[in-house]
Amino acid sequence: MKKLLQIEWIKLWPYKAFRILFIVYFLLLGLSLLIGRSLNNGEGEELNKLFKILSVPNIWNYYLFVAVLLNIVLGIIVIFVISNEYSFKTMRQNLIDGLNRNQLFVSKLLLISILTFLSTLVVYISGLIAGKVYNPDATFSDLLERNVLIGGYAIACFGTLSMASLFAIILKRSGLATIVFILFIFPLDVILNQGLLKGCCNDYLPVSVLFKGIIEWPGNMIRSFGEEAQTALAWLPVTMGLVYIGLFNFLSWFIIRRRDL
Repeated sequence: MKKLLQIEWIKLWPYKAFRILFIVYFLLLGLSLLIGRSLNNGEGEELNKLFKILSVPNIWNYYLFVAVLLNIVLGIIVIFVISNEYSFKTMRQNLIDGLNRNQLFVSKLLLISILTFLSTLVVYISGLIAGKVYNPDATFSDLLERNVLIGGYAIACFGTLSMASLFAIILKRSGLATIVFILFIFPLDVILNQGLLKGCCNDYLPVSVLFKGIIEWPGNMIRSFGEEAQTALAWLPVTMGLVYIGLFNFLSWFIIRRRDL
């Protein structure tokens, strides 16, 4: 395990695109919180009092939903990293150097696991800080009231990165895999779900589960003036999220085992 981590680090750190996209991701996270500051000043303050978007604990519903959308950026990072290994025959060289195909798959699993852990940690810490900044009178127990949603975010993040990893392994080319990944999220999922299936499978399709099922869209919270916010995780989207994580990674493992690298 330690050897695989060292190999991944040696490959990732010199990769300029990885560093740039990672910085962009964290800047966008910070920007989403800075935008929230406009709701704490002037007319925005009145809107915040009315809709309770940045009040504790509702701020978690707003911030985690934005963080879920930004998982697309992390997914693109995964696509670039894995596709780059195909382009430069890094995987094949790793086989020659003594790694087996199972270890190659585990190294990709470690990549998305580390990105998920780092993202979840940053989102959690920044959410606590923002909650306290926007709500100075909030107690620590108030800030922790909806902690369970953080676990849901981690599942959604890991599932999105697993999906991105699968596209990269199937298509091999970063540009093509990125386009297909983004189109699959929107509009292909909308066309399939709302057009062909008439919205009957919202709870079961991967994009619906990972982007608005586990962490719900905060529209109901806003329409109800902050009263009808998600307070816990629903078992069905969480279960489906775990099923898709297993499916995406099984397919990735199967392709790495069977296909010429």
